[in-house]
Amino acid sequence: MITIVGTGHVFKIGHKVEAIILNRRPQCVCLELDRDRFWALTHRDEIDTRGVPVAYRLMADFQERIAGQYGAKVGEEMEAAANAAKNIGASIACIDMNAQVAFSRVWVTMPFEERVKLAVTLFASLFARRRSVESEVKRFEDDSSAYMNEFGQQFPTIKKVLIDDRNVHMAKNIEELHAKFLDMVVVVGDGHVEGLTRLLSHRKGELEIIRLRSYRNEPPEPFRPKEPPKIDGPTVGYSFEAE
Repeated sequence: MITIVGTGHVFKIGHKVEAIILNRRPQCVCLELDRDRFWALTHRDEIDTRGVPVAYRLMADFQERIAGQYGAKVGEEMEAAANAAKNIGASIACIDMNAQVAFSRVWVTMPFEERVKLAVTLFASLFARRRSVESEVKRFEDDSSAYMNEFGQQFPTIKKVLIDDRNVHMAKNIEELHAKFLDMVVVVGDGHVEGLTRLLSHRKGELEIIRLRSYRNEPPEPFRPKEPPKIDGPTVGYSFEAE
């Protein structure tokens, strides 16, 4: 079984993501991170932002500010997922594309007009508040396909590289890992869920999809004790899988 869990990186949902993983007791937990970002997430006080592109810093600052309004830390759901994996002895896989490679590709291929739109959007984000974020989240939840299509029309390069190309990269890694692990939980931003579901649609009955809207404002799943799956050979240990 492959359980895809959609998350939002600025919401205080870590304990809910953890409950999902503890209830399913997968052999492997896949994270929408590369190794460098996983290290940064677990060594927040050691991050050096010198040399980081301005656009990336602005997006990161926006996320941090909005997360603070929710009483959260950016990416705390990924930390919670990793901790849950350690608690049950599951492997951890960083399945995402290298962030530096992805953002470099965006910047090199983005036309001037799209760069201007991005600059205006990033400037406007300096004044965004929780209410405006909730409004955008509702629009996405009402019709995520239409929302992503609209986003793609506004920012075609960003959508292709940071959404579509990463979906292909992550789906490939999920397929390779599923050859080793029967039960997996995949923790990704909710904007990646539809794309990954399409790319893995040939698995049909092997997929369980949990969207962010189904649990963000709900209590965590009640604990359901589950026997660990029987595996021939050695048990799964705590480890990192190569991208």
